[in-house]
Amino acid sequence: MSSIPQKGLVRESSGVKLFRAMSEDPANKRQTPRVDTSNANLSAHLFIGQDKNAVECIVSIRDFSRGGASLYVSFKAPAATPVRLSLEGVVKGWLEGVVAWCMPIQGGDGDVPPGCTHRMGIDFRPKDKAGQAILAAAFEHISQLADEVDEHDDEG
Repeated sequence: MSSIPQKGLVRESSGVKLFRAMSEDPANKRQTPRVDTSNANLSAHLFIGQDKNAVECIVSIRDFSRGGASLYVSFKAPAATPVRLSLEGVVKGWLEGVVAWCMPIQGGDGDVPPGCTHRMGIDFRPKDKAGQAILAAAFEHISQLADEVDEHDDEG
């Protein structure tokens, strides 16, 4: 028989306790600001996997930071899978990284592009100064683009 919680007390599930502990841990705090790109309809080419086995697909970018990005995708991918992201028309070159997480899209996840079934988080891992410069340029360009879209939305 389960016990009835006392009035005014709420029991936390182990998942909620774990989430709370993770969110309070400074190591899990967002290290860089995130730019919401969901209104900018920004897409990119994602190469997932390595070398000859890499698969190319078009993805929609939900948000972007100097540390990583959240993407809408039409597949599930395991964590730690190598990825390369190409933002044609934004910057020349590749943003390299790994899949940090991938989960099915839940209700309340905003306007999900057609055909997308999962959200994927990627952690950028530039290999050298050239990669860091590409990432910095991409972040600046995407920040400006998102600001322009927000300003236009505010006017209309």
